[in-house]
Amino acid sequence: MLGSSLLVAPVVKQGARVRQVSFPSGTWIGDDGSIVEGPTKRQIDVPLSRLPWYRKQ
Repeated sequence: MLGSSLLVAPVVKQGARVRQVSFPSGTWIGDDGSIVEGPTKRQIDVPLSRLPWYRKQ
């Protein structure tokens, strides 16, 4: 979390292409246009060309 409204979820394990992300309560809009209703945990695809981030709506 960066502050209370931005969640950044980069890959932190070498060779990984997916990552499990814990979303706090609220509606989160991703850099890829996805919408997630929290609180929840989701597994997301993280290719090397993407730095996934989510903004709280």
